[in-house]
Amino acid sequence: MNSSMESELQTLSGAFGKRASHISIRLRARTLLAYAAPGSAMTFLWMPTMSILPGLYAKHFGLSLTKIAFVLFISRLLDGLTDPLTGYAADRHRASGGSYKTWVVAGGVGLAVAAYFLFSPPHEVSQEYYLAWSLVFYVSWSLIDIPHAAWGATLADSYHERSRVYGFRSVALFFGLLTFFAMPFLPILSSKEFTPDTMIWTVRIGIAFMAGSLLSMIWAPAGSTDVKHSIRESPLTILHDIYSNKPLWIFLSGYLIGGVGYGMWFGLVFVYLDGFLHLGEHISAILLIGNVVAICSMPMWLRLARRVGKARAWMAGTILFVLLLAGCYAISPDAPWWLSLILVGGVYVSFACQSMSTQAILGDITDYGVLKFRRNRGATYFSLLTLTYKVTSGLGSGLALKIAGEFGFDPASMSQTTGAVTGAHLAFVILPALLALTSLSLIRMTPLNEHRHSVIRRRIGQRPA
Repeated sequence: MNSSMESELQTLSGAFGKRASHISIRLRARTLLAYAAPGSAMTFLWMPTMSILPGLYAKHFGLSLTKIAFVLFISRLLDGLTDPLTGYAADRHRASGGSYKTWVVAGGVGLAVAAYFLFSPPHEVSQEYYLAWSLVFYVSWSLIDIPHAAWGATLADSYHERSRVYGFRSVALFFGLLTFFAMPFLPILSSKEFTPDTMIWTVRIGIAFMAGSLLSMIWAPAGSTDVKHSIRESPLTILHDIYSNKPLWIFLSGYLIGGVGYGMWFGLVFVYLDGFLHLGEHISAILLIGNVVAICSMPMWLRLARRVGKARAWMAGTILFVLLLAGCYAISPDAPWWLSLILVGGVYVSFACQSMSTQAILGDITDYGVLKFRRNRGATYFSLLTLTYKVTSGLGSGLALKIAGEFGFDPASMSQTTGAVTGAHLAFVILPALLALTSLSLIRMTPLNEHRHSVIRRRIGQRPA
């Protein structure tokens, strides 16, 4: 941490001394479940668009890989551009007396409609059809995801209760993924593979899932409003506030470097398990159980965050990730499949820690921005986190596949050359571990601990309305 950042936070702490604290109001579990529910529905509908639909459109609906690649490129490009715009618009709406809940409802409805047309297309589908509904889907995804994440920071203003809010949200996100991975095991389906029939049932369940989760928000409060400011402000003011928020940039830098490592691992996990370890028949069960153990691990991470702080909990999850990568390096195709289950499940556990701690930390950074700039830019900050996640996921995945391919790794081959195995280890284990270790120094610099955050909240509370 640079000296100016340290001096500024020491000044805040000195304003109240060691007795500075903030009263924590514990939210009911029913309230947190009502808030978190849309997270399950949106990840349930999102996962197929990332991993299943491109293959189905090529295999069953006659689109060439070139056309599919073009659709994915254009839709993801627009997706990245809409994130900051969504954050800015949601913050403006809230500053004028609106609510993030409005955006969640609008995005949820759009997501359900787009999923219906994407998951059950006509038999002869065109590139324009796939592109149009992909654009609607990803714009709707931004509309629901970013305001929903920012909304969580307004539900609790104490250091530890905010971790609990985002713990519930992270569990909901993983539950949505878990539910989707369980789809092929439904008795109403004739095949354990993902087929067009599977996707039809997926969208039926997904629409009902989304409708129920949006209705559940009746029991979730709109959240507190720290400050209302004029919606007439220049773009330079917004850019200045973002640029001058030093804790934000320390946080995003650590997230970016570590996120590329996670992106490389997740981008290659299916290829590694199938093409190197030959666990094709076990992959669905491994990924399914991985999400289960991630959900079950959340109470442990919340207890750790309460005891040592969010940044140190994030560091612990990152160190766990590195240790598990070492285990992945040591495993061979002759090893029993349950060893891969333990290692992959462990990585999902570490990712659950990252999900909870990073969102909670960003909520605290939003409070810092309110104190320093007298403006609540929660959705804008979370849009930067979402954009960073998308960049790291895409960059990491593409980089891992590129490296493995350059070394001659062939997913369709039953035996890999020594060079191909080296490339797979480099992309799946070594580089992700080095990136994760590099990110630790930045995570350690995260300046907003429990005491400093309580000072910030106290200062905000003492301001005139």
